[in-house]
Amino acid sequence: MGDETGKPAYKIQAESRVMSRSETAAAKRSMAELSKSLGVIQQQLINTPVDQTNAQAVAERLLAASALRESLKRHEQQILSALPQTKGGKLSDRERQEISAYYQTGHFTQDALADQYGVSQSTIHEIISSQKT
Repeated sequence: MGDETGKPAYKIQAESRVMSRSETAAAKRSMAELSKSLGVIQQQLINTPVDQTNAQAVAERLLAASALRESLKRHEQQILSALPQTKGGKLSDRERQEISAYYQTGHFTQDALADQYGVSQSTIHEIISSQKT
Protein backbone atom coordinates (compact mmCIF):
# COMPACT_ATOMS: atom_id res chain seq x y z
CA MET A 1 0.00 0.00 0.00
CA GLY A 2 1.37 3.44 -0.90
CA ASP A 3 0.50 7.02 -0.19
CA GLU A 4 -0.82 9.93 -2.25
CA THR A 5 2.56 10.22 -4.04
CA GLY A 6 2.23 6.64 -5.23
CA LYS A 7 5.38 5.57 -3.39
CA PRO A 8 5.24 2.34 -1.43
CA ALA A 9 5.21 2.81 2.36
CA TYR A 10 8.54 1.06 2.84
CA LYS A 11 10.19 3.52 0.39
CA ILE A 12 8.86 6.57 2.25
CA GLN A 13 10.10 5.25 5.56
CA ALA A 14 13.55 4.57 4.09
CA GLU A 15 13.79 8.16 2.82
CA SER A 16 13.07 9.73 6.21
CA ARG A 17 15.98 10.41 8.54
CA VAL A 18 16.63 12.17 11.79
CA MET A 19 18.25 15.59 11.70
CA SER A 20 21.79 15.67 13.00
CA ARG A 21 22.69 17.72 16.05
CA SER A 22 24.42 20.23 13.73
CA GLU A 23 21.30 20.55 11.56
CA THR A 24 19.11 21.05 14.62
CA ALA A 25 21.48 23.73 15.92
CA ALA A 26 21.46 25.40 12.49
CA ALA A 27 17.65 25.43 12.46
CA LYS A 28 17.60 27.08 15.89
CA ARG A 29 20.13 29.70 14.73
CA SER A 30 18.06 30.34 11.62
CA MET A 31 14.91 30.93 13.65
CA ALA A 32 16.72 33.43 15.86
CA GLU A 33 18.33 35.18 12.88
CA LEU A 34 15.01 35.42 11.04
CA SER A 35 13.37 37.08 14.02
CA LYS A 36 16.31 39.45 14.42
CA SER A 37 16.31 40.30 10.69
CA LEU A 38 12.59 41.04 10.71
CA GLY A 39 13.18 43.44 13.62
CA VAL A 40 15.91 45.22 11.65
CA ILE A 41 13.63 45.46 8.61
CA GLN A 42 10.85 46.91 10.75
CA GLN A 43 13.25 49.48 12.21
CA GLN A 44 14.49 50.46 8.75
CA LEU A 45 10.93 50.91 7.54
CA ILE A 46 10.06 53.02 10.58
CA ASN A 47 13.06 55.23 9.81
CA THR A 48 12.26 55.51 6.09
CA PRO A 49 11.50 59.07 5.04
CA VAL A 50 7.84 59.12 4.03
CA ASP A 51 6.17 61.44 1.54
CA GLN A 52 3.04 61.31 -0.58
CA THR A 53 4.70 59.12 -3.21
CA ASN A 54 5.80 56.28 -0.92
CA ALA A 55 3.61 56.48 2.18
CA GLN A 56 1.30 53.64 1.24
CA ALA A 57 4.11 51.33 0.08
CA VAL A 58 6.10 51.92 3.27
CA ALA A 59 3.02 51.34 5.43
CA GLU A 60 2.17 48.09 3.58
CA ARG A 61 5.74 46.79 3.95
CA LEU A 62 5.80 47.70 7.63
CA LEU A 63 2.50 45.91 8.24
CA ALA A 64 3.72 42.85 6.32
CA ALA A 65 6.99 42.71 8.27
CA SER A 66 5.12 43.15 11.55
CA ALA A 67 2.63 40.42 10.68
CA LEU A 68 5.41 38.03 9.69
CA ARG A 69 7.35 38.72 12.88
CA GLU A 70 4.24 38.20 15.04
CA SER A 71 3.42 34.97 13.21
CA LEU A 72 6.96 33.73 13.75
CA LYS A 73 6.76 34.62 17.43
CA ARG A 74 3.41 32.80 17.81
CA HIS A 75 4.66 29.64 16.10
CA GLU A 76 8.28 29.61 17.27
CA GLN A 77 7.75 27.22 20.20
CA GLN A 78 5.78 24.82 18.04
CA ILE A 79 8.48 24.85 15.36
CA LEU A 80 11.31 24.43 17.85
CA SER A 81 9.50 21.62 19.67
CA ALA A 82 9.22 19.73 16.36
CA LEU A 83 13.01 19.60 16.10
CA PRO A 84 14.73 16.47 17.39
CA GLN A 85 15.74 16.67 21.05
CA THR A 86 19.53 16.69 21.22
CA LYS A 87 20.10 16.28 24.95
CA GLY A 88 22.91 13.98 25.91
CA GLY A 89 25.29 11.99 23.82
CA LYS A 90 28.85 12.77 22.88
CA LEU A 91 29.60 15.63 20.52
CA SER A 92 31.50 14.68 17.39
CA ASP A 93 34.80 16.32 16.50
CA ARG A 94 33.00 18.19 13.72
CA GLU A 95 30.39 19.52 16.17
CA ARG A 96 33.14 20.62 18.55
CA GLN A 97 34.85 22.49 15.71
CA GLU A 98 31.56 24.11 14.71
CA ILE A 99 30.90 25.24 18.27
CA SER A 100 34.36 26.72 18.58
CA ALA A 101 34.05 28.50 15.23
CA TYR A 102 30.63 29.94 16.06
CA TYR A 103 31.86 31.16 19.43
CA GLN A 104 34.91 32.80 17.84
CA THR A 105 32.65 34.94 15.63
CA GLY A 106 31.55 36.80 18.74
CA HIS A 107 27.89 36.47 17.71
CA PHE A 108 27.05 33.60 20.06
CA THR A 109 27.28 33.23 23.80
CA GLN A 110 28.20 29.98 25.48
CA ASP A 111 24.62 29.71 26.76
CA ALA A 112 23.18 30.18 23.26
CA LEU A 113 25.46 27.51 21.81
CA ALA A 114 24.64 25.15 24.68
CA ASP A 115 20.93 25.56 23.91
CA GLN A 116 21.45 25.05 20.17
CA TYR A 117 23.51 21.87 20.57
CA GLY A 118 21.62 20.45 23.55
CA VAL A 119 24.56 20.42 25.95
CA SER A 120 25.47 22.28 29.13
CA GLN A 121 27.22 25.64 29.20
CA SER A 122 30.13 23.97 30.99
CA THR A 123 30.53 21.60 28.01
CA ILE A 124 30.72 24.60 25.68
CA HIS A 125 33.25 26.25 28.00
CA GLU A 126 35.38 23.08 27.97
CA ILE A 127 35.29 22.96 24.15
CA ILE A 128 36.28 26.60 23.79
CA SER A 129 39.03 26.32 26.43
CA SER A 130 40.49 23.20 24.81
CA GLN A 131 40.60 24.93 21.39
CA LYS A 132 42.70 27.80 22.80
CA THR A 133 45.53 25.51 23.86
